Amino acid sequence: MRDASGGGDGIDDVTGRHSDHGGTSLDPRALEKARSRLRNIDKAIRELDAGGTFEAFTDAWFSFLTAYKSIYTALEQGAKVSPQSRQWFGSKSSERRADELLQYLYQARNDEEHGLENATKAVPGRATLEIVVPDSLQIDLSNVVFDGNTARLPNGDMAKVIENIPPHVILIPVQDRGRNEYRPPTAHLGKSIQDASPLGVARLAQSYMVRMAYEAEQLIAGDNRASADHKEE
Repeated sequence: MRDASGGGDGIDDVTGRHSDHGGTSLDPRALEKARSRLRNIDKAIRELDAGGTFEAFTDAWFSFLTAYKSIYTALEQGAKVSPQSRQWFGSKSSERRADELLQYLYQARNDEEHGLENATKAVPGRATLEIVVPDSLQIDLSNVVFDGNTARLPNGDMAKVIENIPPHVILIPVQDRGRNEYRPPTAHLGKSIQDASPLGVARLAQSYMVRMAYEAEQLIAGDNRASADHKEE
């Protein structure tokens, strides 16, 4: 264990290895790992936005969930070096448990890891057209060309588009090990979610995790400022 003064090289309380983070409020290695996972999140979101097959989408979603939870894991371990950082991370954990979006994603990662179901579901597209169709005309919608509010039928006629929803992916309820269910989020930080798609939810989480990493950085920066002030004295 680290000596009571907290000075000099000590034994890391998390890994049992010697470390040189001294008496800092947060182990800097945790911040570096969090930054790495933020890069993973950014890459996963770009892959989610790229479209492609449902299989590719679910792979990117899993990568996003893994990086998301890994940030919590890294900062939790890094916060064990001081009462100040433990208190900070405790507040972040409480905020996660109380927030629909943050808690859903956290449990979705656990469900993906320990369960057999995916946290996403592919929904087929559908279209509603306003057309006059002779009894003898058969329409194969796969051959209909949509252009905004109009659609060109296979026989060349034009029709008005009442509704056109392309194929898309939605979030579905997940469960924890105690079989408690967590439904897809509708709110985040006290505000209604306007885009509840997996991509929309991932972008909101990305913004939150960037701010969380910034707060962790400020803990370390505060230590550095305090150390500089002490030297000046």
